[in-house]
Amino acid sequence: MRRFAICFALALAILSWKVTLGSVGAGYVDPIGQIRSQDEAVYSHTAIRMATQGDWLTPHFLDRFALYKPPLFYWATAAMVKLFGISTVSLRLASILAAALMIALLASRTKTWVAALALVTVAGNEYLSRLSSLALTDALLTALFVFAMDALRQDEELARPRSALVFGAFTGLAILTKGIAGLLPLVALAAHQALRLLRRQPLANWRSLALLAVTAFAVAAPWHLYQWAVHPRWFLAEYVGVEILRYGLGAPPQTSTESTAMFYGWRFLRLEGALVVLGVAALWRARSAVPLAIVLTVVAAVFGYQYRNLSYWLPLIPAFAMAIGDLLDEYPRLSLVAAVAFLSVLTPGTWRRSADPPLPAIATLRQYCGMSRGNQLYIEGTPDEFHATLLPLAQGVRYVFIAPTPEYGSTALDFHALGVIRTVDEELKAIPPREDVRAWGLPNDRAVGTVILAKDADDLRRFIAARPTADFFLTGEITLAEPREAPPLKWSCAL
Repeated sequence: MRRFAICFALALAILSWKVTLGSVGAGYVDPIGQIRSQDEAVYSHTAIRMATQGDWLTPHFLDRFALYKPPLFYWATAAMVKLFGISTVSLRLASILAAALMIALLASRTKTWVAALALVTVAGNEYLSRLSSLALTDALLTALFVFAMDALRQDEELARPRSALVFGAFTGLAILTKGIAGLLPLVALAAHQALRLLRRQPLANWRSLALLAVTAFAVAAPWHLYQWAVHPRWFLAEYVGVEILRYGLGAPPQTSTESTAMFYGWRFLRLEGALVVLGVAALWRARSAVPLAIVLTVVAAVFGYQYRNLSYWLPLIPAFAMAIGDLLDEYPRLSLVAAVAFLSVLTPGTWRRSADPPLPAIATLRQYCGMSRGNQLYIEGTPDEFHATLLPLAQGVRYVFIAPTPEYGSTALDFHALGVIRTVDEELKAIPPREDVRAWGLPNDRAVGTVILAKDADDLRRFIAARPTADFFLTGEITLAEPREAPPLKWSCAL
């Protein structure tokens, strides 16, 4: 326990050093493709709403249900907000703590202090520290995945009921973090059993597997059953129809034109080159099948799913660390080499703290927020990556898009039919939506018209003229109407 505590403190210190906490939603989740972490603002909005308005069982975004992800990450982040207040640090603290705990566990499993301290330096890995400093689900999911596989690593036959219970509990928590992606521990378990079969080693017995499955179900099922019972239409449409069937098992829109092999291969070699070399060598000699099972699972998942998102590569880093830990126990003199690899000393910018170019829109919105205005704010496009949804604006924020031939969404959850998305004509003529959002379980109609679609610039100007009391953020500048009285700000504008 003492070794774990020391390793945790050191990992947390390295993560804290490597990270410069910029604006929420503005950091790069993929620094090579320069893709910003828009989801960070979305998830943070949901967590802030939970902490300030309640309803912890049902996530919301812009006054509508947000059932595209289960709530565990929101719960963890909202708990940090309740404990420490609304700030950039508190919104990202759940991810940072999850990564530090994962690194501490891997390091404390080694047999020598030299090996443990070498594994602690994995916290200096550029990409791990980057994703661990964003309010996204990836660091928490990866940590839960590793915690489950660590239970298997300690008892590869699952001979003890406790091992099956621990594995099942962490699998259930992983499902509560990212839905279908939370099944990765079960897929890795299947790969692990296949590897042991090839090695002619004993397999887990059916009683342990049954206990594991029942435990995972007992942890993950209650929230899903609650939503199915209380908000059946929205849950089945968004969580099942969109998140699982359309995105999880379908083909979501890509953010890159590269092939899957080129996308992942180039990025991983560029970000983790030295770690890859040592990790592959360690896997070749690994006594345990667990790290290899993780690698096989992740590779199969990213190439099978075919969606190009660098965060899916994240579990490979602790998998390599796990294998390298075994190698260092056997050859302690390699510990210095491991530290060099993990800290990426062989690549440029080793000791540079992560800092991405700021979004100009965020600085403008912070100044606007500080004016404490009571006017409705409309933003054209998303130049802020949804950052405005985090600010304590009296009337909130709505978004306007110029869309000559709009696509209204999936057939499972039609936001246009519900009135969440409305055209300028529908908004100005007060044409009622085809469906009532209250019939879908929402307590009110505040979500109606949170997104407005204009056919062209003239249509947008017509909308602006019809809203003389509203403020507009267009092409980098804010146009202010006559100010309306607003209550004092509930939290800081500096997020």
